[in-house]
Amino acid sequence: MKRNLKVLGLALAAVMAMSAVAAVAAQAESATLVLTGSPGTLKGASNDNVFTVQGGNVKCVENSGVKGARFEGAVTAEKSKEVKVTAAYGNGSKGCTAFGVAATVNMKSCHYLFKSVTNSNPPTATVDVTCTTAGDAITVAASSLPCTITVSPQTGLSHVVFTNSGGAEPTDVLVDITVKNIKYTSTGVGCPKAGTFEDGEYNGTVTLEGFNSSGTKVGLHAI
Repeated sequence: MKRNLKVLGLALAAVMAMSAVAAVAAQAESATLVLTGSPGTLKGASNDNVFTVQGGNVKCVENSGVKGARFEGAVTAEKSKEVKVTAAYGNGSKGCTAFGVAATVNMKSCHYLFKSVTNSNPPTATVDVTCTTAGDAITVAASSLPCTITVSPQTGLSHVVFTNSGGAEPTDVLVDITVKNIKYTSTGVGCPKAGTFEDGEYNGTVTLEGFNSSGTKVGLHAI
């Protein structure tokens, strides 16, 4: 009888230990971004985002009151481990340069997908480049050179870091972007070098704000 109780006790201890491990694992997989009062959207704009390829820069700055890089994403759940972010660069055909001349950045059907990194501290996400239309890619065209940089869909780019900002509610999230090893194709006689490379870098920051379905600003948190 005592032996059976001992076995039962060991079995219960094992179950409890497994439950604790599962609880820790679940905690480790906490959402990266939390929007108060979801569903809603997150929005942000910046002038300091730079895409570097072959020693040259692609940069979009404010033009006629329109910031160079603008981001928006839909948040369908209060806690989101993945956030799809659409981006727009430049004000039409103005505001962007590549290799020192005027350029146009075309996202087509492409967007960024932020995927939270498990148990990261500070909260961190990798970035996927995805496109909803088959065959689409992001293009940067510096027509006067001429030179075109094409960024096709790719996954697991590292990384972006989230920091809570804004003090009292409703709070914001500062996104620090330091993404490296971006794959791209360079075509045109004006490019420094033609071919496919994996040395692209995207650096910059943007402050994201949260809004509920009525358009009222609400708290956005990184956890």
